[in-house]
Amino acid sequence: MVGLLLVCLLFFSGYERFFTTNEVEVVILKKDLPKTCRKWSSALQGPKRRSAVPENSSYYGYCGMLVTSAGNFHLPNSKRFHLFGQSREDLFGSLVVGCSYKLATHGFADPYKAGDLPRNYSNRSVHAIIAQMGCQ
Repeated sequence: MVGLLLVCLLFFSGYERFFTTNEVEVVILKKDLPKTCRKWSSALQGPKRRSAVPENSSYYGYCGMLVTSAGNFHLPNSKRFHLFGQSREDLFGSLVVGCSYKLATHGFADPYKAGDLPRNYSNRSVHAIIAQMGCQ
């Protein structure tokens, strides 16, 4: 019973990563987000908090957004126990404005195509850097 519960917990906590993962090449245009941020409180992960207030928090939300040439992306919430992909803090430190990256993303939004209008919302999150393509 405990084993089945654990399998269900892992499945539902990471289902987006397993079923909606994409690779996308982007140029980082702006990092309007704090280094550490958690949108909600939990007994296991701790209280809701952020290390700074994003410049446009009313536009991009509590934890801000990573603005790229392929649309906007969330970074994962800060966690005590990080199971999948790279942590928010690692991604924040590694992503540099003006540089190109191949990113592993997940989420239910339609992929961004060249010529699409910019989006201020995002149902997509970055969970890993696959490669750095260079900087301008």
